[in-house]
Amino acid sequence: MVTYYVVQGFVAGKNGYPIPEESREVPNARYARALCERLMADRMAAVAFSRSGDPATGEWQDAEIICRLGAVSDELLAEAAA
Repeated sequence: MVTYYVVQGFVAGKNGYPIPEESREVPNARYARALCERLMADRMAAVAFSRSGDPATGEWQDAEIICRLGAVSDELLAEAAA
């Protein structure tokens, strides 16, 4: 089993709708939280999460939110963690 830590920033698109930037894999939860907080300096939202599973079998647990800042709907969050 492996655990991936991911941070996703969101910028404002037309009508203020959040547009996801390219996600970034980071080494651990502490780094993920720090980067999530740093991204909020010039973005409308940011989220950091971890996901554990077995790449060989494709079986993954649900994502665990580490940090969620700004206007990120549950639907957009689900897309980022998929």
